[in-house]
Amino acid sequence: MSTYADYFNAQYHGRKASGPVRITLGRNEHHPLHPLQSTEEELMDQIEDEPRAAEQSTSLKESPHRSDSQFGAEILPFPIANCLLWVLDTNVLLSKLATVQELFQLAFAASLHSSPILYIVIPHCVLEELDAMKHNERRIDSAISVSAAARNASRWLLESVQQQKNSYLARNISRWALHVQTVPTLDKLPMASLVRDSLTKTNDQAIIALCSQLSERGAHVLFITNDTNARTLAELQSISTLDLKHITQSLSPSQLMPRRLLALCAAPDYHYLFHYPDTLAALSTQTWDSLEQELAQRLPSPDSDILMLTEPID
Repeated sequence: MSTYADYFNAQYHGRKASGPVRITLGRNEHHPLHPLQSTEEELMDQIEDEPRAAEQSTSLKESPHRSDSQFGAEILPFPIANCLLWVLDTNVLLSKLATVQELFQLAFAASLHSSPILYIVIPHCVLEELDAMKHNERRIDSAISVSAAARNASRWLLESVQQQKNSYLARNISRWALHVQTVPTLDKLPMASLVRDSLTKTNDQAIIALCSQLSERGAHVLFITNDTNARTLAELQSISTLDLKHITQSLSPSQLMPRRLLALCAAPDYHYLFHYPDTLAALSTQTWDSLEQELAQRLPSPDSDILMLTEPID
């Protein structure tokens, strides 16, 4: 079993001291039985030659997968190069929850049967915003209030996480379709200092920072929001954005929309159409039939027992 010492040896690239070095990993001051007990390990490292140390130090500076990008790794702790990630803003969960729910169910069914087509990512600040909205009685429209929509979104997130945990993929989170960030992103982007006076903008910037960190790891990241200013900030920092409302309006008839949306996600050569709703709306029936046939190969058959594992958990 790997120890903390092994991890240190693998990760540390500077000059190392010779001979045994003892480090204290935990003092356990609050342990009820052994308050002074310590856990220690010895690192038996040899001196590395200067050229090698210098070479590794240079590679450390050049690597895009350290420092800031480590914080992105907290939410998706597995390789995501070339994967499609949708990072959702709060307003999407409030206004397009039904679409997100249907897309998740299809994406999760696909991940039960084959490799994931789409990862849906919920930033930590979105959870905080949903929690802050639970007493907001302002109306989104004539049918629902902000508080009711926020509660619906929070309930769906809980049920979806439980659904994944109770499936046979529980131990293989790389096959999960929905991922929720549990630790806030450390916002280190240069533009962040310009927007700290506004809570909303700070949250937008935190989401953009997360998108940047995930993008650095080779993923195809889309920031999904209907906030025009947030989209502008993201595009200025090389993060692609998408207004889900514009796309869903292009995918008619409505009963085919969720499946067509996932079919588009499953076809990298057609991802550019996310940015051209008018072109997407003009896509021929023959092209859609071809895309849906390819998607069908990655979904379980309708009579498959595997679909029983995608039902929400009470």
